[in-house]
Amino acid sequence: MVGLYDMHSHLLPGVDDGSPSEEVTRKLLEELEALGVEGVYFTPHIMAGNYEDNNRITLSRKFDEFVYKGPIKLKLAAEHLLDEKFPDHLQNGPLALAGEYVLVEFTLGGFPSNAFDTLFEISLQGYTPILAHPERYAFLQRREEMIGRLLDAGCKFQLNLLSLTGWHGEHAKKLANELIRQNAYEFVGTDMHAFPHLNAIKTLSVNVKQAEVIERLKENNLRLWQ
Repeated sequence: MVGLYDMHSHLLPGVDDGSPSEEVTRKLLEELEALGVEGVYFTPHIMAGNYEDNNRITLSRKFDEFVYKGPIKLKLAAEHLLDEKFPDHLQNGPLALAGEYVLVEFTLGGFPSNAFDTLFEISLQGYTPILAHPERYAFLQRREEMIGRLLDAGCKFQLNLLSLTGWHGEHAKKLANELIRQNAYEFVGTDMHAFPHLNAIKTLSVNVKQAEVIERLKENNLRLWQ
């Protein structure tokens, strides 16, 4: 965690299933500071049917209203579900990391039939898609040939540190280790929502190969802070 600029968290208070209040967020940031974290992107969910008020305007206002006086650098983006409302968010201007990278997710159980068309449209609009936590998707756990297709489509992969702890189950942990072996990841994030996530990450133990890859991914994260 030392020197980490986290690019995926749900710490913007009161907007999704992450931190419920400014007080909780500030306490989590204090803990992250103690672990050596230097920057955190707030990336709240934007998805149809949930958190209907979340969009570029409302989330930017919430971010501007959040009061924090600590040393961790904070930025705002969003985790966009590739659903029926996503084309509207894309046309209106997504909340992108560094103004260039769009953090996207699928539903955990299913792969949308228009996924590759949507990823292509993201590229046409001048953005690069980053797929959040690919190791968590059941369809990738079952059909690993899809991994190459997503990478060939220009999708960058983001590792969840939580997956390496086993938090999301053994299938996710196994695929995370395989993607690390393949050097398939480009970025790393905590996907932190609450204190149980923080406590799980504190227990994380990695081998030499994993540590080397995580250090490389931490360096890649710096591109998102320029």
